[in-house]
Amino acid sequence: MIAIHNQQNGNTKVYSAVLSDNSFTLRLTEASEVNSSLTALTEHSKRLKSAHIFAIVSSQSGAGLAESAYDNLLVPLFQELELEVVVHKTTSKTSHQEFLSTTCFPEGENVILILGGDTLVYDLINTLPGNPHLTAEHRFAISLVPCGTGNALSVSLGITSIPIGISLFLGVSKSSSRHLSYTLPVNKIIIREGDRERSLWSAVVCSWGLHASLVADSDDPEMRREYGAKRFGVPLSHSY
Repeated sequence: MIAIHNQQNGNTKVYSAVLSDNSFTLRLTEASEVNSSLTALTEHSKRLKSAHIFAIVSSQSGAGLAESAYDNLLVPLFQELELEVVVHKTTSKTSHQEFLSTTCFPEGENVILILGGDTLVYDLINTLPGNPHLTAEHRFAISLVPCGTGNALSVSLGITSIPIGISLFLGVSKSSSRHLSYTLPVNKIIIREGDRERSLWSAVVCSWGLHASLVADSDDPEMRREYGAKRFGVPLSHSY
């Protein structure tokens, strides 16, 4: 639930996310008063309006709710709050990497809103540093709306649902300040291949051996097609 208060007329619009038939809709009601903890935080709203907001929507992640969450929940709220957002909806497994590596991000604070899973976070921290347009004046903040399969990073931050992720991004949760000030820890991994070395950055988990094999096998196109978001729980005897 998200409430936005209009100081000029004293009205409060209360928005609720409704999920039906694998698609979101935004329900609007009006109230004369509302719990102050639900009202958009003034300072946070100012921060969003002064920042440059980019949304990356992973169209095929998890249960496939990312596009519906963006189009039906976020877009109307952006319009209500008068926020300008540049959106990239993935059209392939690498389109977001191309977007991150070539976009001329403005100097100052850039907020990247991720509607996807851990893979998008991994691709972001490994792709963004290679963007030739970045300078020391660029700053980035990542905001998560969990639309992936596992969403390990989001869950570890207490962002356990799509509406919670949206509420935290818009600053209408009491715990918003904690998430806004969180510094993402990353690990650098150096892989030696003969006489060459290449570096990878990890922010969620470093995986090898049995766990890495299970994750890789679950990413098989047939597993995705038949089991979708439940593929990680398929018994080993049913794997391909």
